[in-house]
Amino acid sequence: MKEAKVTHSKRIVSQLGSIALFTLLSIADSQAEMPQPALTAAQHNSRIALTQTGAGSFNVNVMINGMAADFLLDTGASMVTVSSALFEQLQERTEMTRVSRIGARLASGKVEVLDVYRVSSFSLGSDCELGPLEIAVLKHGGRNLLGMNALQQAASISLSFTPPTLSLAGCAHRLEANR
Repeated sequence: MKEAKVTHSKRIVSQLGSIALFTLLSIADSQAEMPQPALTAAQHNSRIALTQTGAGSFNVNVMINGMAADFLLDTGASMVTVSSALFEQLQERTEMTRVSRIGARLASGKVEVLDVYRVSSFSLGSDCELGPLEIAVLKHGGRNLLGMNALQQAASISLSFTPPTLSLAGCAHRLEANR
């Protein structure tokens, strides 16, 4: 009986050792897959001045197919959207390619079908060229929104409040690649 207890104890210790080893391997694997730490604002190579509105939101100057416009910085928007007025001006001056139609839930909660176009040039401020970008067109007025599809191309990003600045890490490489 004593021998059975010893064998049983060895089996438990062996199983615990396997569990411990599996746990350590799992931890090592998860650490290997962990994202790198975010860059600090000092490590970003492009800084874009923002204008703070009376409501506390921020506007950024954008060049879209060579045309300047103000866009509301909106991290809740998955895609850049342009007002119908800006879209009409762009159509008069540049060529754009319609690529799709999407259903979009607006801030009001209303769902609308929007046309999506590819613009050939989209830049933030004067030195952050993102290249071609897809934009959605609002049918009835609306605001120009700088959404996440543009911000992800310039990643990593950080926002400073004093002074209002959008710092971007992905711009220098993009500028050099486009020159």
